[in-house]
Amino acid sequence: MRRRYISIKIEGDFIDSFIYSGILFLVGANSQISIYNWEGLLDATLHNQRHVLNFLKDCRKGLNSVKEYEYQEICIEEQQLEDQKYGEPLPLKAWSTDINVYSDYLYIADENGVDAIKLDFDSKRLEQETRFQLWDKYAYKISPNDNKRIAIAAGVNGVITAFPRRDRVIIGSEDIKTIAIKSYDCEWIGNNLIINSKDGSFMSVFEELPQRPEGSNTSKDFWTRLEKSKKQPPNTLKIEDNNRNSIIYSWMAGRKIFSILRNGHVILKDIDLLNDANSYETINFKIEICPSGILSVRSGMFGAIIENGDNLLSLTQNGVDLIPISHRPVSWRVFPRSKSYLNHLHIVENEYLVIRAYFVSNENDSDDYGISFNEFI
Repeated sequence: MRRRYISIKIEGDFIDSFIYSGILFLVGANSQISIYNWEGLLDATLHNQRHVLNFLKDCRKGLNSVKEYEYQEICIEEQQLEDQKYGEPLPLKAWSTDINVYSDYLYIADENGVDAIKLDFDSKRLEQETRFQLWDKYAYKISPNDNKRIAIAAGVNGVITAFPRRDRVIIGSEDIKTIAIKSYDCEWIGNNLIINSKDGSFMSVFEELPQRPEGSNTSKDFWTRLEKSKKQPPNTLKIEDNNRNSIIYSWMAGRKIFSILRNGHVILKDIDLLNDANSYETINFKIEICPSGILSVRSGMFGAIIENGDNLLSLTQNGVDLIPISHRPVSWRVFPRSKSYLNHLHIVENEYLVIRAYFVSNENDSDDYGISFNEFI
């Protein structure tokens, strides 16, 4: 059975999108990034549907009452979107391959590398004068983390992990480390960085960073320990099936690692048991798609989304739904680290962005392939 959802359709010629703390980031085909008031956009569109409004602002609110509403599509025209724009657009240097927003920084990946721009959250403005380059070669995917750390899937250049210092803008070579895996996809959650490549799937486990003490006066000792911890090389392991089947793709959902094998079966392992060769659990069904065509998989609260060739497909405990969610999308993303938007799926199609906000039954709702609120680390 398919999950129900509310669909928000936003008119415009986009290539990518992101949502962060009530701000909608849209990458336009005009090579600019603009930011918009997400909650203002909803307020202007949903006048008398308070339960739906609260649910779309934060999926933890109105979880039960919103289920009184049937599936609906909300259409937002270009002028309505324009009315909610914040500040001036940010020009791109090239066609972006990925964007991400984390801890009030916007990160942009493209053929020239990776740029970072500070977001002034109070004024809702991108401080364009703070823009600086983190990496100066082709970047495919980016995944930022705490303390301004970022992982970059840089293809033949490997996976780059950059660790900006608190007192500098330009990063020196000593602040950049390389994991020698040719990768076009990576995702960093907590201390774990999962890497997918043509040679298989890998997990790099980083040292846990010290917690900043409360109060305004942070000791020099803390900063020394923090910088030392940042520079500790990770322990990188290849993710393998104990039956020696080839793994096509792996991804994280909460504390779980899922892997799709070349024979179409799915295996599951707890992250804490990664070193235990006998701790895999084989899922009871085989996916009815060609595993070699899988480009990317990510989990949200509603299950996992598989990009397989030209199609986006849904994976839940019932198996893969072979009716595509989308055919040849421009881009797509879910938000596994955002509690407010854990139920969102963004799909950029030709001439519009579709945001699906899936219904959830309660705060612990998830299936075998999804993430629940209590899985955050």
